[in-house]
Order: sequence, then C-alpha cells, then structure tokens
Amino acid sequence: MVRLGIIGLGEVAQLMHLPLLADMQDKFKVTAVSDISDSVLDYIASRYSIPHTFKDPEDLIGSKEVDAVMILSPNVYHVRQASLALESGKHVFLEKPAAIYPDELEKLVAVHAKHADVTGMVGYVRRYSELFLKLKELLQKDTKAITYMRARTIVNETGFYVNTTRPVFRPRDLPPEAGKALREEDRAHYLKALGGGMTETQKNIYTLLICSGCHILSAVKELAGLPKAIKTVAQAKNGSHLVITFDYGDFMCVFEEVNDQAVVQFDESIELYQNDRRYYLRYDTPYIRNLPQVLEVTDSTKTSTNAIQYGPCYTDMFTTELNYFYDCIANGKEPKTSFKDSLEDLRLYRDIALKA
Repeated sequence: MVRLGIIGLGEVAQLMHLPLLADMQDKFKVTAVSDISDSVLDYIASRYSIPHTFKDPEDLIGSKEVDAVMILSPNVYHVRQASLALESGKHVFLEKPAAIYPDELEKLVAVHAKHADVTGMVGYVRRYSELFLKLKELLQKDTKAITYMRARTIVNETGFYVNTTRPVFRPRDLPPEAGKALREEDRAHYLKALGGGMTETQKNIYTLLICSGCHILSAVKELAGLPKAIKTVAQAKNGSHLVITFDYGDFMCVFEEVNDQAVVQFDESIELYQNDRRYYLRYDTPYIRNLPQVLEVTDSTKTSTNAIQYGPCYTDMFTTELNYFYDCIANGKEPKTSFKDSLEDLRLYRDIALKA
C-alpha cells in the first residue's frame, strides 16, 4: 500500500486521479492533500475521507504520512516541488509538462540521479493506453519499414464534457495576489525557455506543444524515436493552428494541431504506413471514462484488402498508468516516461517554437 499525497486539487485531480484512486485502495491510499484554497481542501478531504490537509505543499512533502507525491500544481512549481519530494525520499508522479524550460528540467534529472532509489515518473497518459501498447508490440514484431506517419490533435472538449458529466468544485477563496505572482513567474519561465526575443506566437506554440501536443508527439517518439530534423513549421492564427513536418531519414511524419475551433470534438490519432500496411489508432476524450478504443490494421495487395480490428478496449488509460506507477515503486523499475525522457521532448518543442 502506497500512501499518496496530492498537491493541487483542480480539474485534473478531481476528474481524473481522485475518482480512480478511490477505486485502487489495494495499491494506493490518499493520506494527504494540499491546495491554496481552504474551501477546496475541505471539500476534497470530506468527499474522499482524507485525513491530512495542508495549505503549504512543503508541509505535505515533509509529512511522515506520505510515501509518494502526485504533483498536479501549476507548471511553474513542478520542478521545485518534485526536487524537494525526491530529496525527502518520496516517490514522484509529476503531471506533464514536467517543466517549462529544459534547463530547469535538467536540474530535476540531476536531483533524481542522486536519489535513484525513489521513482520519478511523468504522466504521459496516452503512452499507457492498452491499444497503444498493442500497436508498439505489433511494430516491434514487424519487419516492414515505416514509409510514412502522421498524427493529429484537434480537440475542443473540456468545457462541454466537464459541464455535462462530472461536476468540478471551483473555489472562490483564491487570493488575488497568488494569481498575479503565478502569471509573472510563468512569463519568466517562458523567457528562459525561448529567450528575450520571444514572440507571442512562439509562446503560444510552445504552450500548445508542452501542454497538449506532447501527448501524441511523445507517443510518436516511443514508436519511432526522435526525428533527425524538423523539416518545416507552419502556423496560423497566432500559433493556434500548427502543422509540423519531421524528417526521419527514411520517411516523413506530419503532425497537426488546432486549438481554436468551436466544434466540440476529440480527434487525436496516430496513423502509420508501411507501404502496403496501415496502422490507425484513434484516442477518445479522457473526460468520459471507459469509452471504447480501437486499433485498426489494414493490409492490401493488388487484388485484396483485409482489415483486422483490435478492440474495442474499455480499459481506462489513467488506471493503466497508475498501476504502472505502483509497479515501478513496488519493484524498483525505472518508468519509461522518466524525467530524462521528458527532457528530450521539451528540447524538441523548444526547437519547434523557435523555428516558427
């Protein structure tokens, strides 16, 4: 049983992690929570029977009632909170992005190297989908070379799905000075990532990639590795429309992301070609639990086409991810979505934004 402390009780905590953790009490027990809002602390502690609450996250990290820390706080605080947790001998589950700028994440990698006996994991949940794992398995057994790849993230989901499914407790007692300080620190972090000549378009592109596009791009990296080069970066509407072409040497990969459409939809997919074979994996919104997921594999010849469907699969990818985190803690395994792994991603996204 891992005694878990959660820092940050916003939408992700309330919609994704807390309901699942309540169903996983053979592995996790949430013993402490931290948030700057008294009202949300009281609400969550009462709803989930959590015995310890802290306004200061450092007090939670130092608590003897906590074995592992789940960090769901604003991005600017991720590295300092994760570093303190590692130095305190606590396992860390860190929601993406792990950091805002690569140099900061390098420091976290160095801290973890000194405390390698504790687990440090980044929450790239798409890489724990059951059918993503099936796709990876099939590719590892496949001798055919990849000839083309494309991926996309065209999403407008949060407000609609949240308002029509599970309610979120939204506090009204947040101190106004906290918001101002957060915005100032946030901009300072972006300037460190992109430099003093940073444009608003570059900032928007970088934000889009580290907070949203990273899910699919990180999954693409697990399947095909890092690209040899960023061939092109095309953007429109101040960075909210983005098309990137990656050069993998023997094939090209195209990624598109759109983040200003008004149509409610969730269109995230990976499509991979091997000349006469096509793999197609489409994700659905995580805001509605246990939606079916399907992996399609199509083979063609000059005279026939045959399609195999894996699924539908109803396993929740957040559940798979948390089970994996537990396994890493219990068996001393290094997570595949480590801080080092995330650092590769962050450097790539910075290079993309600066190329725009």
